[in-house]
Amino acid sequence: MTARSWLSTEAGCGPPTRSIPERRLAAISRHLHADETDAFFYDAFARLRSVGPGLEGIAGCPFLIFYGEVSEDSDGPVELCRPVAPLDEGSTDIEIRVEPAHEEAFIRLAMKDMGWPAMLPAVDALEAWAKQQRRAPAGALRQVLIADQRSASPDSLVCDLSVPLK
Repeated sequence: MTARSWLSTEAGCGPPTRSIPERRLAAISRHLHADETDAFFYDAFARLRSVGPGLEGIAGCPFLIFYGEVSEDSDGPVELCRPVAPLDEGSTDIEIRVEPAHEEAFIRLAMKDMGWPAMLPAVDALEAWAKQQRRAPAGALRQVLIADQRSASPDSLVCDLSVPLK
């Protein structure tokens, strides 16, 4: 379900949910401002790919966790995570951890809906739905990267904006 289609549906409907199994994550966290994100993502993706084989399906898609606002004035932090097969521990700044199984609500976004403020209606919709359903977030907002944004057209679906649920 895309952000535009979900936001235009009747009240009482909500974003789809899915179950994510327990999985091992390789992750790199940084405090960074908006103008530093491209360089961080390029380097971090390359380093996380070198850790080992990834997982298949939606549970294997890399994702970003935003622990705070990333802008010209705010430096997050942000964490880039890649689900991986069991492996040896990473380097000193690549964290390896197990994420418990959980349910998450999500809204699929097109490339044209990425970034701020275009993403804000989807963020607000997820928060409103969770509150209406009395579902507390189990963690920070995520961008699950389902396609390569570097080659995406404006209408290409590239990201699931998601929130893990308790």
